Amino acid sequence: MKRWKAAACAVLAGLMLAGCGTEKVGCQTERPAAAVDLTQYAVKEAAYPAYPAEPRFEDYFDENGEGDWDAYMAAEVECLAALQKLGKGRLDQESAAPVLAFADRTLGKIFADSENRVYSPISLYVALSMLTEMTAGETKQQVMELLGAADSEMLRQQNKDLWIGVYTDDGRSVCRLANGAFLRENADVKREAVDALADWYYASTYRVPMGTAAADEAIAGWLNQNTGGLLSQETREIQTEVDNLLRLYNTIYYKSSWRNAFESSRTREDVFTSANGAKQKTEFMHRTESGSYRKGEGYTAAPRSLNDGRMVFVLPDEGVTPESLLQRQGFLTELTGDYNAAELVWSVPKFDVKSSTGLNEALRSLGVTDAFDGTKADFTPLTDNGAVVDSVMQAARVKIDEDGVEAAAYTEIVANDSAMMEIPPTVEMELDRPFLFAIFDYNNVPLFVGTVNTVA
Repeated sequence: MKRWKAAACAVLAGLMLAGCGTEKVGCQTERPAAAVDLTQYAVKEAAYPAYPAEPRFEDYFDENGEGDWDAYMAAEVECLAALQKLGKGRLDQESAAPVLAFADRTLGKIFADSENRVYSPISLYVALSMLTEMTAGETKQQVMELLGAADSEMLRQQNKDLWIGVYTDDGRSVCRLANGAFLRENADVKREAVDALADWYYASTYRVPMGTAAADEAIAGWLNQNTGGLLSQETREIQTEVDNLLRLYNTIYYKSSWRNAFESSRTREDVFTSANGAKQKTEFMHRTESGSYRKGEGYTAAPRSLNDGRMVFVLPDEGVTPESLLQRQGFLTELTGDYNAAELVWSVPKFDVKSSTGLNEALRSLGVTDAFDGTKADFTPLTDNGAVVDSVMQAARVKIDEDGVEAAAYTEIVANDSAMMEIPPTVEMELDRPFLFAIFDYNNVPLFVGTVNTVA
């Protein structure tokens, strides 16, 4: 039985920006504890969805596999019905295609050097989608074209379905998006724009005293809360400015274990050859298992199943760099294609890679120019006083070990006042030189893409 992986019924309530108070409406469920009390700043806060617990096989069967099959299946049916009632299942591979296409359009601009880099296509996609609610005219149209969106209504529904579709929090895996809008406390902004963020993007809105340590701590606290603290070093660098009108954020936090874990007893030290030829000693995880592989032009790819999605490892052919593959239009889509059965002999380095990437020039080169130009930027849906995008950046981190994968990213947009049948082959995935990876959910939504050029 195919299972949908999560559920959501987040219902957001509205307050006028001029109002004095906050309101939270929706199904409450346990969420990470906030390090900073944001209630004093809240205008609207999104509620996390209630997630029905998925029945655990071990609760119905003993170690010999004997138990109550009827009760287990009844619990499965009940859980599935609850997920369907909450709206889970609207996202499928066809509706996830815009994010995959967006990823293919942007990868070449992000991975332009041989440094370790991690990029979350879904995070940038959602953040830019929120920006369309703040902009109008050619400024908005340029962003819409990059997103591949025909109209606002379609983009809104796509984002709403995307948020619910990727959401997972079942006690075994987590995949959680969060959106936030931080406004300057005295900013003259329009209620409709902020309402749209809440209604369509499950975004929480806050008013903070920009340019103060209090604002810096509030934003960093919110980001840490929603990224599992994986990027706390990066969030410590956040410094708001008094002319910041709006700071838009999307976060994604992902944690999932391998379906079949690597045995720590088989982990041993070996040598990884970095992009510059340096020999680096590091720990490699080993496993041999039945699986699948894809031999593409210039690379060999093989996936490992996670409890939520899969991680595709891509080993470039000798003389081919990970970055050159990512420059190829449609490369990520290739990785969602057909695979052939194989006996996989894995040798994978444990790694922890992260990066902070400024995206201004990448977005300009992709056609989003007016938003950065104070003489052309049109932010009239947000304010009549004028605004311009000052910076767009993304911080991301992915780490893997014998148990599984943990990853997080946040995207920041700062706007200032303008002013199988044959015997399968054996494929050795010996990742002892620069390689890349991609993490997809079950609907081929690209959650993370990264390169490992060095493990030192």
